[in-house]
Amino acid sequence: MRDGLLEDGARIVAHASSALRVLDSGAPPSPLLAGRSRKRRLLWLELSLVRLKAAAKGAGGSLNDLYLAGVCGALARYHEALFMPVDALPLGLPISTRRPGETTGGNHFVAAVLAAPRAIRTERGLDYAEWTAPWLAALPASVSNRVFTALRAPDVQASNVPGHRSDIYLAGARVERMLGVGPLPGAAMMVTFVSHVDRASLTVNYDPAAVREPDLFERCLRDAFAEIELLAVESEPA
Repeated sequence: MRDGLLEDGARIVAHASSALRVLDSGAPPSPLLAGRSRKRRLLWLELSLVRLKAAAKGAGGSLNDLYLAGVCGALARYHEALFMPVDALPLGLPISTRRPGETTGGNHFVAAVLAAPRAIRTERGLDYAEWTAPWLAALPASVSNRVFTALRAPDVQASNVPGHRSDIYLAGARVERMLGVGPLPGAAMMVTFVSHVDRASLTVNYDPAAVREPDLFERCLRDAFAEIELLAVESEPA
């Protein structure tokens, strides 16, 4: 009986520790992206979805892997160009928790914060939302708000939104591209990747107090994804 209780306690502690790692990467925030204001700016670039998929196949990864690699590469270039290199920084992203064969509707994801570019999908605490929601719902609103505000916002938020695989029309006109603009909840930037037919768009909703050299960051973003697209060329048969 006592051994069973100890085992249960150890599992609970391990699960809670994993959930904390999901919610807080432990990576220190970048001093280069520390500024915050109420202002917002937007930049976007268009990418070839065909080339990105070919690059993902050549690299043995997924499209989302390449997207995150491009964002991390751009951030690394930006920090190096301003002589403030960092090994890692906190990056938040939604992670799907939908199980294979699950057919229930609605969104099935949790918010996680990783020390980019560290992986986090193996953490058992990804189901924290399922077992903490009843407890948080029972708390007074003032208390639950303090719980969430105590969690540090990551430097960067990233999201990947699958678009349409075939043409769609609006009032008889073909929709040529789709842009996704995500909210900016206390982060330096929200990066959103949206695919549509054979194109992909990358939008960055950013705080100009945090990204003080937007032209430089845009060049870093373009260079990072241009380097990734070269994987498609290298993977093509001679």
